Amino acid sequence: MYNNHFSLPDTPFLYPDSILKRPLWYEVGNCFDGRAHTETELAYFKKIYFSTRQTLEQSRKKTNNWGLIRVDLHFANINIDPAENRIVIFDFDDCSYGWYMMDVALPILDILIILEEIDNPEFYCMFTDNLIEGYLTEKPDTRCLRQIPLILKLLEISLFMKLYKYYDPENKRSWEKIFMRSRKKRIQNDLPVIDYNFHRG
Repeated sequence: MYNNHFSLPDTPFLYPDSILKRPLWYEVGNCFDGRAHTETELAYFKKIYFSTRQTLEQSRKKTNNWGLIRVDLHFANINIDPAENRIVIFDFDDCSYGWYMMDVALPILDILIILEEIDNPEFYCMFTDNLIEGYLTEKPDTRCLRQIPLILKLLEISLFMKLYKYYDPENKRSWEKIFMRSRKKRIQNDLPVIDYNFHRG
């Protein structure tokens, strides 16, 4: 999906002229999609969501930052085989056109929440360092990294709205408890999802 290694980074992105063209990221249901929530109590957060999305959409779509992405690259869709030193990604049903950094942001949030490392900055910074270094070996342009905090914020608000209606702190999986812990106040106070410097170069 990311095979644009030899493309000029400032080349405008052109969609393929094909009946097989995939949808845009916000046209399919995924963790980033916060459109469907109509609860009155979520109106404030939905406003922040669309404001964040509007800011993100102001970025120019180029071959170095936009194209076909997995869009649902969380750990349930990744198989890690340490014996073979191999990672296998599966379940590509939601593939769509979007920002490449969406496929970087979701594993970062998974590390914080699913693996319960939100209170371990040494570990999540090490993971993020290695994830980004690996990405840059394929697409060596650091400018797109600056989108990650905004995309993480979009993801955070979307997940908060998805969980808000059904969340029960006494009867839910641990990752939901960890995610929802102080989440409302964090969004209201515009705190970053992760304490990490994504600005390089």
